[in-house]
Parts: sequence; structure tokens; C-alpha cells
Amino acid sequence: MIIPLEQKHLDMFPKSQLYNFLYVADSRLGSNHSEESKLLMSINSIGKNLGNIPANKGKKLSDLERMKSGFQG
Repeated sequence: MIIPLEQKHLDMFPKSQLYNFLYVADSRLGSNHSEESKLLMSINSIGKNLGNIPANKGKKLSDLERMKSGFQG
């Protein structure tokens, strides 16, 4: 409900008068991260599992964990 109103207000101004604004409400379309921001995000993600590889990949289940899960193998 608020997004159409926000877009209406954005459309009232010429794009040349808008500084540091995204032209489409509720969208990052046309927005880029600076090189400094990219570097900070990269540094902050070191050593964190960001969903790319399962955290338990290659680890064996203990006997207790196997019994709890009902794993037969």
C-alpha cells in the first residue's frame, strides 16, 4: 500500500533532481555497491557459512546422533 504512494512521489521529480535515490520504489534496480562496500562485505563474510556448502559436509554422525535421527547406515 505504501509502495505505490512512494513511487508516485518519486515520479513527481525529474530524475536529474534526485540525488542518491533509487528511481523505482522497493527495488535496488540500477544501484551498485562501491568498491569499498564490496571489500567490506567480502572481509566480513570470511569464515562464515553463507549457505554455499552444508556446515556438516564430510562429517560423520556419532552413534548417538545416528540413533536420534533413525539413520540406518
